Amino acid sequence: RISVSVADAALQEQERANASAPERPLGGTSCWKGLASLLPCGTHQTVDRFSRRVSSQLSPYLGDREGGHSDFIERDRLAQVSDPDLQEAQAAHWSEQAVRYLRGCEKIPEDLQLDFSLTLRFGVPDGLKRLIWPLAIGQRLGSSDATRFYANLTARAFGSVMPEEFQDPVPTFCQGIQGLEEAPPLRSAVKHLWLLTPRGETALRRLLWGMQLTNNVEFSPFLPNLFSTLLAFFSESEAMLLVSCIIQEAHKDRMGADAPNPRIILTRQMINKQAKLLVQEGKRRQNVPQVIAHLENLGLDVHGAAAELLQDGCAHVLPFRALCR
Repeated sequence: RISVSVADAALQEQERANASAPERPLGGTSCWKGLASLLPCGTHQTVDRFSRRVSSQLSPYLGDREGGHSDFIERDRLAQVSDPDLQEAQAAHWSEQAVRYLRGCEKIPEDLQLDFSLTLRFGVPDGLKRLIWPLAIGQRLGSSDATRFYANLTARAFGSVMPEEFQDPVPTFCQGIQGLEEAPPLRSAVKHLWLLTPRGETALRRLLWGMQLTNNVEFSPFLPNLFSTLLAFFSESEAMLLVSCIIQEAHKDRMGADAPNPRIILTRQMINKQAKLLVQEGKRRQNVPQVIAHLENLGLDVHGAAAELLQDGCAHVLPFRALCR
């Protein structure tokens, strides 16, 4: 768990060390400051740009930080992976004025999208996820719209009887990914499945079957983890509407599999391209070229390792809160 006090203590300790150390040439960046700049609780020069663009006044957000959970989540288990300090730090990125502005938005204006997305990367407290995440996808979420949309989709997928029990295997959209010969059981594909109630797991299985039976999606290993994460904060119908919007926008991308930053991985070609890009970025001088070179000298297939890491959006290696970000 990361708290503001931890980051502050680290910076203070480094500043004391710098004060007692011999002078060094200018231009170097403190390792601690570099680390703190990556943390949600660190000090950032651009973190409140969206709030500043919306209003010259910056009042702290006064609303709930830890609410907004659905009935599909085990509350006591969620508490095990939650930290009030982290929620508070993420709430600090959104001013009261910015939240009021977002509540009146149907979608984010084009001239604010960059600042909005940059702020979004530092996290959203649970109490604001139902407001901000749909706007990040592209539109405000209306519960009645989601209910109507999902009723039509389930009618096409299942007919007049809504199924209530599902056995493995269920669609995980990851057949053929590196290291897998056949569809894995859902518990193997979704790292944080243990956070869902039995009703939540049934809803997840229904969503995956509904997606396969009604959408032109054959390969998307991130989908099970995406649905599972959304079910912690949204209803079943809302989760399907949000994911459907993401997939529709991805299909509309004129660059298709060649898109440099696809909304979601939908082909193996996309994974290979993203893996190649990750390795190339790692080799850049300001990143970790020595690490990449060392791994290659050990005989590791770096591209293959990158592809395996990225194929499900890193979900299998990320803690729940990092996955939410």
